[in-house]
Amino acid sequence: MKILRLYEAKYPHIQVFQNETNIGGEANFTKCIQNMEGEYAAIYHADDVYMPTIVEEEVKFLINNLDCNSVSTSGYEIDDKSIIIGQRFTPLNLEKYAKFNQIELCTKIQ
Repeated sequence: MKILRLYEAKYPHIQVFQNETNIGGEANFTKCIQNMEGEYAAIYHADDVYMPTIVEEEVKFLINNLDCNSVSTSGYEIDDKSIIIGQRFTPLNLEKYAKFNQIELCTKIQ
């Protein structure tokens, strides 16, 4: 949290929210969505490691695809030494998720 608070102090458009207790994934996402402001908003997880260009690539994609209102990422699973031990990919066919949304790794909601 110390590093996040430094960024929050340096960049007024960044807001960091921390729950006093573990409220669970669904309640946490709801709280994040309720606090979103601005043209773009992102939810990142404290226990994940992100590629250095993730924000740039996601915003660029949204700018170039105005009919799209959200993005998600694929990801690698790594061990405690940062060795890739698996991978998770966003499905290419999203039709089956039209009624039941269980897509993992969402990093942006607009």
